Amino acid sequence: VEGGEEIDARELPPGLRDPDNFLAFRSYAPKHELSVQVTKHDYEPVADLVVSHMHLDTIVPVEGRATTEAFLGVRTNNRQHLELRLPPGASIRAVRVGEKSASPRVGTNGTVKVPLLSNMRKDQAFLVALYFDHDVERSGAAFEDVRLVTPEPIDVNSDLLTWRVIVPADRQYTSFGGSVEQVDRYRSWAARAG
Repeated sequence: VEGGEEIDARELPPGLRDPDNFLAFRSYAPKHELSVQVTKHDYEPVADLVVSHMHLDTIVPVEGRATTEAFLGVRTNNRQHLELRLPPGASIRAVRVGEKSASPRVGTNGTVKVPLLSNMRKDQAFLVALYFDHDVERSGAAFEDVRLVTPEPIDVNSDLLTWRVIVPADRQYTSFGGSVEQVDRYRSWAARAG
């Protein structure tokens, strides 16, 4: 503003006061100029489901299928189900939502829909636990390569993933790849949280 100053909108004369006013300017100069630039942003909807922490415990045997326990800290805004894409060949053993057992449904494209608790406050979190067996992709002779896939929440904001992989005591792993990074157990609070 040239030739003027910004004032509190509550300082306007009574005839100009309005609860919707958020900017006001005063000018004593006979010549003044006001330039306004408006930027319109797209509407950002409120997340109807948030997974604040997903922790996985996976046991990888010497041969055969692996077993994973997945624990998800969930906050919902009246969404009725959590949709997950499980690793290929997964078979669910049990599902718990809060303190009760739940029966998931098969969704589209091989996803699983877990029913969620209703009538919760928007800031109130609860635990969803899945127990499932799944195939493990193995390759290599002298050095075995094992590939694991995490469950993937569909259309959900997710904040933190921790994953503990348990291998037989006589096996050693030399690398940890994919889209998840290995953390130093003694320096990471995320690893200790699991």
